[in-house]
Amino acid sequence: MAKTRAQRKAERRAREAEERKRSGGHESPVEAQRETQTGVSGDVAEVEAVEMGIAAGAPESQLETPDAPKPRSARRAEAKALKENEKRKREEQKRRES
Repeated sequence: MAKTRAQRKAERRAREAEERKRSGGHESPVEAQRETQTGVSGDVAEVEAVEMGIAAGAPESQLETPDAPKPRSARRAEAKALKENEKRKREEQKRRES
């Protein structure tokens, strides 16, 4: 019976992992050069950095980036505070006009 593409791919990855294990886990110069030449998007780089931080045992609070989306509760609280601030400004303006 013919092997599926997934089976061949899994076997290739297993062979590569075994080779890396035998060579002490170091990449060959060709692989290292290819990885430095191949650019990655910011999203991919961010995910990889977070995964490395998790693997290193860093707390989740230290892994958040400044531009990471805020939780829903934080967004709602921020919107509520902004709305209240605008309401106060309107009330002050009405008092001044009166």
